[in-house]
Amino acid sequence: MGTLGKDTNAYYRFHSRIYDLTRWAFLFGRSGMVEAIAAKSPRIVLEIGCGTGRNLIQLKRSCPETVCIGVDASGDMLDVARSKSKDLGIEWLQGTYPSEVTKKRMEELGAPDVVLFSYALSMFNPGWEECLEQAHRDVASDGVVSLVDFHDSQQNWFRRWMGCNHVRMEGQLQEKVENLGRVGQLERRKGLLGVWEWLHYMSQPQGKESLEPTPL
Repeated sequence: MGTLGKDTNAYYRFHSRIYDLTRWAFLFGRSGMVEAIAAKSPRIVLEIGCGTGRNLIQLKRSCPETVCIGVDASGDMLDVARSKSKDLGIEWLQGTYPSEVTKKRMEELGAPDVVLFSYALSMFNPGWEECLEQAHRDVASDGVVSLVDFHDSQQNWFRRWMGCNHVRMEGQLQEKVENLGRVGQLERRKGLLGVWEWLHYMSQPQGKESLEPTPL
């Protein structure tokens, strides 16, 4: 998760104003993932690339005792998150991951039970592999890494369009999580009109044998 360039920063400054109004139409799987996390009653949840805070706000309302920390490189997105979550006690950190800021906070609190990515890794170009590997190192031994994100599309025009929006979707996330050998749950589903596929992954806690990926 690198620092934002001038063009990317301008992109998020604009999209922070319309993000919640538009993303419901194609960012599938987020609510289901948060519900699955809430069922675990985690002590600490760290979301990388938290954007406007939708996931952690939903989680905190279901699990008020959970310590929720959101990290994002865009101050504009975090401003929206803060305005939406007053009095909920969610901690919002501006910065990258991994970084000294997140490292220090984890040393103070302990290892998170869940490290969460929601439609973020496909936009961390470059840097997504390092983020995913670091998350598996940082999570508690009995915790999980969970992500939902774009997977792939057979439509070249759609991949090109998403590329204009800083999204890479070439099946790279599935290949990486399978190579990490920590698959607990892995499934793909079709997006709107079957134009693209999205991916949901949840790791197996350390010390447990990796499961076969969910049949696709």
